[in-house]
Amino acid sequence: MTRLLTITALCLIFAPTALAEDKDPSARPEAVSLGLGGGMSLPQSSGFRGGMSFDVASARLRLADNFTIEPMIKYSSRKDEDDRSSDRSSSSDRDILTTTKIALNTRNRLGDRGAVDLLMLGGVSYQKLAEENNLTEGKSDQTTADATTLSLEWGVGLEGFVNPHWSVGVDAVNPLVSIRNESYKDDDSDNASNLQTLTLSFDPSIRVLSHIYF
Repeated sequence: MTRLLTITALCLIFAPTALAEDKDPSARPEAVSLGLGGGMSLPQSSGFRGGMSFDVASARLRLADNFTIEPMIKYSSRKDEDDRSSDRSSSSDRDILTTTKIALNTRNRLGDRGAVDLLMLGGVSYQKLAEENNLTEGKSDQTTADATTLSLEWGVGLEGFVNPHWSVGVDAVNPLVSIRNESYKDDDSDNASNLQTLTLSFDPSIRVLSHIYF
């Protein structure tokens, strides 16, 4: 299923972009316009193994032909359950991972070919990863782990305009500098810890998005 979604996403991005290469540059929206859309991402929390999911929504405000401001939100939740039972005992292991991210990006056009733009991306983001594990084996043991990250990000993107009201594109984004705060709590043993770090990061993510412009 993950491979099918990935192949579908690549077809959705490259087919309209290839068509846009032969179109007149006037296929772009007016200089000042608003685009609303969303799409799929490869989440940083699970890497390429997690596959792509429909979890991103954004608004693109084109203030000039080569400059766009883009607020964005991402939300995903994954739940894994494992129940085991035997004649002597039974156990249940439930793990819930939730990712919430908000970002404010700028999109600057570096070049174009037909109606396809090559973009330089920059911005700031706030991301929260929350993981909760409930293990029941005779008695209940709950652990929670949270990680919040404030990052400066950069990246590159392609956006192809099939007509003045519809675009499809792909972005590759990486955090430049991140402030990360991690906390851990085990209710059974009352253990708790907290760690804060400042790092230079290489943790790229990919987004495939489609927008409708008004």
